[in-house]
Amino acid sequence: ELSNGMLGFNNCLKIADVPFPLPFAQLLALLLVAFSCFIPVYVINFTGSPIAGPILCFFLFESLWCLNEVAKELENPFGQDINDIHLPDFHMRFVDCVQDVSVDDQAEMLKNPFLGINPGLQDPAQHGIEVLPDAEVDGMKI
Repeated sequence: ELSNGMLGFNNCLKIADVPFPLPFAQLLALLLVAFSCFIPVYVINFTGSPIAGPILCFFLFESLWCLNEVAKELENPFGQDINDIHLPDFHMRFVDCVQDVSVDDQAEMLKNPFLGINPGLQDPAQHGIEVLPDAEVDGMKI
């Protein structure tokens, strides 16, 4: 679990540290403005309909504009904006998962101190395991 957490952290760090090239972003914005200026003329000539042309033009323009907005949001997913990934929540969930795994492993060790060796069928001393006498910790017999 811990290695998966570090892998995820390093992948997030790569995304956060590599900036999107500014000239490319400016070129995309310029092409989107040019598209918004020329698409009505092209769609009206293509469809030849005064009703279907504006509707088709609106949907084409809005779809490309929305894709551009999604791309800008994905460019930097970490921060304080309303649609950004809230990292403290992810961190707390990861810490809870690590604690759960750790507590489960500890409880399993308390229940089965022989680590997979069946004490009724095998002698733990053959495997180098010292068998301790029954003890009580905080009222719980182990």
